[in-house]
Order: sequence, then structure tokens, then C-alpha cells
Amino acid sequence: MSERFKNATQSMAQRRQDLFSQLRAQPSGWEWCRKLSALHDELWRELWSDITMEFPDLPPLSIVATGGYGRQEMSPSSDIDVAFIPLAESPELDQAIRILFRNAHDAFGRVLGVRLSYVYRLAADLPGLDSISLTSFLDARLITGSSAPFQNFKEALWSDFPTAEFLNAKLEERRGETERTHTTPLVTQPNLKHGAGGLRDFHCNNWIGLAIGERAIPPTYAADQLLLYRNLLHLISGKLQDDLNFSRRDELAEVLQKDPFVLGSAIAESLTQNHNDYLHGLRRLTDNRYSLGQFADAARGEVRINAGAPAGQTAALLAQAKTIGLELPNQLPVLTPQVGPEILSALTSPTATLRAIESTGIFELIFPELAVCKTLMPGDASHRYTVLEHTFQAIEEFERIGPGSPFSEIRNELADPNLPSLALLFHDLGKAIPEGHHQDTGAIIVSEVVDRWGLESSLKFNLSWLVKNHLLMSQYIRVRDIDHPDTITEFAALVPNLELLRTLTLLTYCDVRSVSPELWTPVQQTYLLSLYERASPIIDSKENPSEVESSAIRRVLSTARSTGNTSIRDIEEFLSVMPTRYLLSTSEETILIHHQLYNQVESESIIVTFQDHRELGLTEITLVTPDRPGSLLNILATLYAHNLSIQNLRCATSESNPAIIIDSFFVSKAGSLLPHHLRQRLDHDFRRVLEGEVTATEILHSKGKDPDRKQQFFTLEITEKNPLILEIRAPRGRGLAYRLAKVISEQGLSILTARLGQWAGSASAGFYVVHPDDQPINIPSLREAFLSPAD
Repeated sequence: MSERFKNATQSMAQRRQDLFSQLRAQPSGWEWCRKLSALHDELWRELWSDITMEFPDLPPLSIVATGGYGRQEMSPSSDIDVAFIPLAESPELDQAIRILFRNAHDAFGRVLGVRLSYVYRLAADLPGLDSISLTSFLDARLITGSSAPFQNFKEALWSDFPTAEFLNAKLEERRGETERTHTTPLVTQPNLKHGAGGLRDFHCNNWIGLAIGERAIPPTYAADQLLLYRNLLHLISGKLQDDLNFSRRDELAEVLQKDPFVLGSAIAESLTQNHNDYLHGLRRLTDNRYSLGQFADAARGEVRINAGAPAGQTAALLAQAKTIGLELPNQLPVLTPQVGPEILSALTSPTATLRAIESTGIFELIFPELAVCKTLMPGDASHRYTVLEHTFQAIEEFERIGPGSPFSEIRNELADPNLPSLALLFHDLGKAIPEGHHQDTGAIIVSEVVDRWGLESSLKFNLSWLVKNHLLMSQYIRVRDIDHPDTITEFAALVPNLELLRTLTLLTYCDVRSVSPELWTPVQQTYLLSLYERASPIIDSKENPSEVESSAIRRVLSTARSTGNTSIRDIEEFLSVMPTRYLLSTSEETILIHHQLYNQVESESIIVTFQDHRELGLTEITLVTPDRPGSLLNILATLYAHNLSIQNLRCATSESNPAIIIDSFFVSKAGSLLPHHLRQRLDHDFRRVLEGEVTATEILHSKGKDPDRKQQFFTLEITEKNPLILEIRAPRGRGLAYRLAKVISEQGLSILTARLGQWAGSASAGFYVVHPDDQPINIPSLREAFLSPAD
């Protein structure tokens, strides 16, 4: 760095301070910003002069101001953004730029205290630039150096400008900015740049105009006033600040010698005018005629696709055009069938846009596997919509997950926020092929389509896995005991990673919700979230997948001590006679409650308690009594006699003498909690049937039920584990739990836990059973007992 340049830098620093003093004495907007920008331009020219003296034969290089500096909109604490644009790369140029930038950092950063950033760009880089980078070059201007590289760059920029994509990105970006700050200009503490009515409204209005071929808009009075307020805010705060709070507003009012409330109203007026200008400017998108890129134009509020356009790029253009407010054509011209990764931008659009794209008929060309589902009827009566409409409804459910939803945190943790909507788009495509399970054929379709479109192998794996397993969590929450660690371990082993677990959880929720509104219940939601929360640490390898019995006992005793319970030895004795499965699958608080009930059995032969779970719409009935032959069947007969729906039941028998059963049933009456009078009647009937006053047959007959009615079955799956798991699908109807338990009891088996629910128009149930003497279970005999024809 030459001595001459050092002296020039010191002089610039003093002149910069003089400008700050001038701003306080005579506040202004663009006029002052242009002076500061011009001062910085002088310093760049000095830098360039120094470099050309050191490198006299440098190839052509343009030093270009971008962003706010390019607009000559430098407020006191604004950053300086520049681009170095050569005609071509060269080693000598690289060395010169490194020295140039080092000297610039020293001058601007150390001496002037201005943050500086730069980019190195060739015209060949343009196709890969995002909308933010493109925007910075819309405001670009030459500071110094050769004009040829910059001119060449601008010509390349506009020769193939992605108008539709750019407009779509700018509108979305602007919506996001106002949502993060304020969506109306009529606020008391505005953000002068990013809030509704802020300077960004003026900028965006200008960028839209440039993108559709208009000239730049000169600064308006409202925008100039806002820039004046922003200049003073920077000056007073001494930093880059755009939020004007009450304290800073009062300081601005003092500088401007105005009443703070009068100033607040003046600021609101400028914000309102600026925002109205922006909203009015948006009308150009539907009123004007302009090019949307190489393959389409906008005219009279409609998008017009050119004949011969590639189908994949056309789909992307249609999505972008719909988002900026253009109507899509009812009929498309003949297109060429090329489809590549660009199709993803269309397929991950909001559902309203997907519906509009589908209405053009383009899916028949690019995605026939989806198009065929439009009028395809699902194979079960529980679905309310055709396969395609169900798919769109499911994606809309995903879009509705926002703040306040119990699934919003899961959605926010996704690495790929588009994966759930893509998986939902593909999840039922296999239903168009009658042979086989639709999840299996759907996974094959995914592989074929992803290969055809040339998408990444990682996306192919994720989508294939999700489609193949999209019923997995539904199956587990319907019929498996998710309170037991073995179930969670088994499930976690099937899921490759946390990203797929998160996506599968969201997919399950949206899929079931969109089948029909009645199908998704608070119980299912609770079980789904519980399965997700319990499996997450195992999949993430942060937690041992199984809890040993001693650890469970320690947790119970620790909870007892923390609540001031002094009967620790008595609790230890209770835990010693309860089976391991009970200890591992029951919460510490519930175990302590059961301990109290267990002790009361000594003075009462039968204890019945009722506890409401309002968030689930279920009442929990707990029965504690000495074990008797057929106790569970008698209890289930009583519940059936009173027309109660059973969602879940858990059975535990102590190893004490006498053995004590602790059985819990989660039930509802017509979808609601049990009323008081019904609880009294149930308590009475439980005691009668358990004490032998009446038999299960008699109590069922008294309520008009047939105790000998055979249960019909659709499917029976047996998982040979310990305990044995029976997964059953059967016709819907009351008494399912009783009739299934009767078959199991007749085989001499004991039920540990059961889950009951509904799915796809039929009932589903899962029973965990063991032989009471730990003998092997005769699987063929059990299967025959279930599937033998009804009389």
C-alpha cells in the first residue's frame, strides 16, 4: 500500500466523519447516501490506481458495487458489497485481487470501520446463482476498472434471465420478511427496512419492474423519508439497526425537533404510502405483457407456453406462474417429453398450485403414474376421496402443521422440509396396480420414476423406504404395546435414521387424517407422538434401547422418595412380586398408585377405580382383586354388556399368594367419557360377576347379547416372540375384545395386554399372550381356533 493511498484513506476517514456531522445538522435520505457512496467510490479508485501501478499489464477487470452500495443507498452503518468481474480467469489477476482485497479490508475495515465483503464472478457463473445473488446484480454499477467485463456480464444476465423463478422467489422472500417483522405498515415500532411498508417494499417493487423489462423507478418521497429516518437511526445507535423502538423514536424526534407522536404518525404515513406503492406495483404482474424466460410469456394475466417447450421445465414454469398470480392455460401446446430434476420445484409447490398444474393435463405426460389416480377408487370403504384427491388432502394436512400443532416441532427439525410432501405425493401410487400390496408396488414405482427423472440416489432411497413403510407406524400404534421397551426397540430397528422417522411420523399423521375426519382420534395422536418420542433416542444412539428390571425398580423408588412416601420397604416388596413386563411398561406414578390399591385388597376383595383422560376422550377403569379363573373374560363380558368401546387393556398378575390381578381398561361410551351413573352400574356388575353372583353368559343375556356368537376374521398374523403377538383384522362391531379373549382363553392362554382400534373400515386388534406355565404355545392349534368357520 503506497504512502499516497494511506494519506488518501486518512483524508477519507475525516470526510466521512464530516458527512456524519452534516447528517445530524441537515438530515436527508438519498442525497446524503449518495454522498457517502461517492466517498467510498473514491477510495476504490485510489485502490485500483495503486494496484495498476503494481500490475500494469492486468487483464480487464470490473470492480462493481452491488446491493445497497450499488443503489448508492449507503446509510451510516451499511455494509459495502462489491463484485470483481473479469473477462476470464488468470493467475496474475488472482494475485492482484488478493492484494486489492487485503488493502481494501485494511482501508475500509480498520480505518473507516466499515464491514466489507466481495464476490468473484464470471458470466459463466450466472446459471447457478440464486435469486439473492441475482438481485444484487440488478442494482449493480461500475465503480472502477474496465467496463468491458461488466458490460459482458450484464448482457449474459439478461440474455437468459429466469424471470418466473426470480419473481416467485422475490415474492416469497418478501412475504417471509414481513411475517418475521410486521405484515401491516400501521405499527408503532416499525422495522424501517424489512417490515411492511419498509424500504424493501420499494426495492422489491423496483426489482419486479426490472425483471419484466421496465426501467428503474426513481426514489419516491415516501421511500426518501424512510431512508432519512434509517440514516438517523444508524447515526444515533452507532450500529446497523432497522428496528425503530420507542426510545430510538424519541431520539430521532429530538434531532428533527418534532413531537415523538407526530413523528410516529409521519413515519406511519410514509410506510403506508410505500406499502401501497408496492401493492399497486404487483398488479403489473397480471396486467403487463412480459417474457417469463425462454419457453413462456405472460399476457393479460395468463401464462402462455411455447410449443415444443420441455415438459419438465414447463411444469416448473406453471408452478412459478401460478404463484405470482397468473392463470394457467386449460390446454397446453405440444411439448417435448424431457423431464429432469427441475420437476421437483413443481411437485413441492403448495397444494393449490399442484391442483392448478394438474388441471392443465401435464401430469399425463410427465407423471402418468399420478394422473391415473385422479378418478381411481380406493379399495376400502373408509376412504372418502379418490386416490389423487386423498393425496392432495394429505399434503394440505401437512401444510396446515404450524405453530401450536403438536407436530410442528417435528416438522421444524426436518433437514429436507420437502420430503414429507414428496412422500405423500407418491405414497398411494401402488393402488393403481391391483396385484400385491400397494405399499410394495408403490416403492417399485418410486424407483422407476426417480430414475426416469434423473434424481439423486439418496432421494430415491428415502422415497422408496417411506412409500414401502408408510403404514408401519399406523400398524404399531393400532395393535402393538408401545409402552413396552421391546416394542420400541423392534420398531426402531426398522427405521434407518432420524430424518426418516420424523418424515414417517408426519406422513402417518397426514395420511390417516385425510382418509376421513372421523378416523384420526386423540388416542391415535397420543400413541403416534409417544412412539416417535420413545424411538428417537434409540435411533439417534443416545440411549440404551432396553431397560433392565433393576433400573425400573430404582426409578420407582426414586419417585416414591421424591413425593415423601415413607413406605419404601413395602413398595420394594410389591415390586418383587410383580412381573418384569409390568415394571418395564408402566409409569412410576401409576405403579405407586397400583401399590396403594394392592394393599387395600387385603381389606376389600374387589377394588374398582375410574380415572378420566379428557385429552384422549377415554376413561381408565382399573380393577384390583384376587385372581380367579376367567376373571378377564368376566370383566370383558361386563364391558361388552354395557356397549363400551375398548381402546386398550393391560393385565398384570402378581406372583404373591394369593395372586392379585391389576387390570386396566381404557374405554369410552359413544366416543365420550363414562357418565357417573354408568360408573356406578359398572362397579355393581363387576362385583357381581367376579364374586360369582352371575355368570358372564347371564350378564350378556340380560343385555340382549349373544355370548356364543362366533367372531369372523379377515386376517390373523402371529409373531412368534415371548410373549406371542396376535394381530387381527375383523369386521367392526361391539364385543370384539370379549370374543377374541374367549378364543384365547379356550386355548388355555393368558392375555398380558391388548390394543383395539379401527382401520380401513374394519376393526383391528393386537393381543400379547403367554402360556401360564411358560409352556410352548401350539401355533397351528391357535391359528385353527381363530380361523375356523363361524357356525
